[in-house]
Amino acid sequence: MLLLENWHPYYLEVLDESIKSGGKFLPRKVSYQVVSDQYRVYMPEGWGSVVGGARYVVFKIPGVGEEVCRVYGELMTVSRSVMDVLEDYKRSVVLVSPEAYNAGFIGVLSSEPRFKVPDDYVEFLRNSNDKWLREVKAGVYVIAVFEQDGKSVTAVQLLDSKQRLSVGFLKKRGFRIEEGASIHVKIVSVFDFKYLFEKFKLKRFKLEDKYSLEIVGLGDGYLRVKVVDWRGDQFVFVDYREIGFFDKYGIVFAKLGDGNKIALFFDPEVPQNPFKLKFAKARSDGGFRYIEVEKCAIVEYGDLGKVFAPLYKTKKGYLVLLGAYYQVYENGVYVFKPIESLWDRVKIYF
Repeated sequence: MLLLENWHPYYLEVLDESIKSGGKFLPRKVSYQVVSDQYRVYMPEGWGSVVGGARYVVFKIPGVGEEVCRVYGELMTVSRSVMDVLEDYKRSVVLVSPEAYNAGFIGVLSSEPRFKVPDDYVEFLRNSNDKWLREVKAGVYVIAVFEQDGKSVTAVQLLDSKQRLSVGFLKKRGFRIEEGASIHVKIVSVFDFKYLFEKFKLKRFKLEDKYSLEIVGLGDGYLRVKVVDWRGDQFVFVDYREIGFFDKYGIVFAKLGDGNKIALFFDPEVPQNPFKLKFAKARSDGGFRYIEVEKCAIVEYGDLGKVFAPLYKTKKGYLVLLGAYYQVYENGVYVFKPIESLWDRVKIYF
């Protein structure tokens, strides 16, 4: 989103003139100079915010997006791929904010549905005052806002080992995922156990009459979640030890001892109640099939103590047991082990 209060009045006038002239107006104070595969834009003296010892501004292409850009001397550079987008939009002016802020960047797709996050943008985030941005680097999960042609999606994605973000999941949400298409991206946070704990600790999330969730602990390599059954009188602690993503959702996983997992899905677009339990059923190819948990039954069962039994709803509306697991405390964490006896599982269900 364009933060108008940060923009120099001269460039707001330039925007008006550019729109009136169909994008053909080129102001005297901005010039493009081809140098190798980059374009350079002159910066007035004193413009730029110093972050981590480097100077940054924000440039905006009307109709496309905006991007944090580092200033070297009196010039900032715009990548050739972004300039190609500028020319496609028949724009001949780049607007520049003299004060830098987390404006994101403009990603341009090649033949693959992914693009690299610019090094300058990552360095800007890592040197910012926001604790949720200082850990952004290759190999971490991030929460990012993706925008194109008036559409916006907030999602959890992996910033891979080459510092790239995948955007193929946006196609079914109406984004143009094709070579040369541009997408504006703003990373707003890392996604990890610490983020979930500090943002949502000790808050009770009730999913109608299905179950309730409460994030209660953060340990060395695990996130502890209290799961309360739909009656509200029994609970278990689930220690999640793995992290990942699916589509636009962030996920944390806890193993169940039989190859299956209980997955906690996080939807960054639903801040009031972002969590949902799913049963990750192991497939023969090594992947998982995610089944939404309709109810959680937690009961005391003889010498086994508390038993955790997730159920799902069939298309005909019947509740079916996904499995039954008893809980033990090993090496400082809670783990679940399957109840093998069919007779025991039937008694637990009924």
